[in-house]
Order: sequence, then structure tokens, then C-alpha cells
Amino acid sequence: MRANIRRTSLDALHSDAEAALAQLTIDESATYTWTVTIRQPGQPTTERTETVPGRELARLIRAQLLTSMHEIEQDDTTGTITTRWTRQSKRNNYRTQEAVFTKLTNEEATELAARAAATPRVPAHVLDEPARFVSRRVLPPAPAAPTRRRVTVPARLRACGGCFQVPAANGTCGC
Repeated sequence: MRANIRRTSLDALHSDAEAALAQLTIDESATYTWTVTIRQPGQPTTERTETVPGRELARLIRAQLLTSMHEIEQDDTTGTITTRWTRQSKRNNYRTQEAVFTKLTNEEATELAARAAATPRVPAHVLDEPARFVSRRVLPPAPAAPTRRRVTVPARLRACGGCFQVPAANGTCGC
């Protein structure tokens, strides 16, 4: 199965995304790996891999199709789902990206779950409020800003009544 998502109008975008999702075969009880690869000229290729439960996969793919991808393909034999953005332009810095969703076997899923359980988790409040967890050392108050000297502005110079030039130091203007 292969589908392109038209971005000509909002109605076409949504109808194409919904039609493509209706054709997909997603096992909601399975676990999928999600590998995103981003290529940009002059930059190293970026790749990120995450696991996604099957019940959330359709929502994730729909969000991708509506925002950042224009092509979707599902391999009929393996069930691998691939979404792509291949339209390079100056506006997106000639970037292309591809997301591959691969269904994991039960053994692979349990192994990943065991590995994730063994990894220590950072509590969310630590990430949200890092200032609370800095050292308790009390710093001296910052020095006061230096006071600015008052500058007296000389009186406004008077211009000559005939030529409107400012007179020289000897009082003559040259007119």
C-alpha cells in the first residue's frame, strides 16, 4: 500500500490522511519501533529510535501525515510502515526525513521492556524545576550598579542673526 498526501487544501490534506490510515494494517496489541532519520546537506544524518505501543501508532502516524510527512507506504509482507518527506526546498533547508515503524516480536518487546525497567528514571519534577536542585550555597548579593556622574550640558550656542551660523570662538561668524 502506498499513498501520497496532497497539501493543496485543508480538506484534501485531511481526507488523504484519513484514507491512508484506513488502508493501514496496525496491530494494536503489538509494540513498534519508530526510527526517524533526518538528512540535510552539510549536516550529519540524524537518527532517533523509540518504541511506540500499537494503540498509539495510528494517532502518531496521523499527526505526522498532517504536519511533517507527505508520503506513506506499508510493506505487505513485513508490515513495516514508512512515512517520508522528500520534497526538498530552500524553505526547509533541503531537508528530507523518513520514519520507519517496525513491529517487534514478543521476545524483542519483553527484552526492551526489561531493559527500560532496569534504566533509572529521572523524576519529571527534576526536569521541570532544575533551579530547585542546585546547591544550597548562599551567594553574596551582587554589587550595586555604579552611580552615574552628572554631566552638565553647556548652554545652547547662539547662531548669527544674519547667516544662522554658529560664531567662532572670537565671536565672528564670517558674514
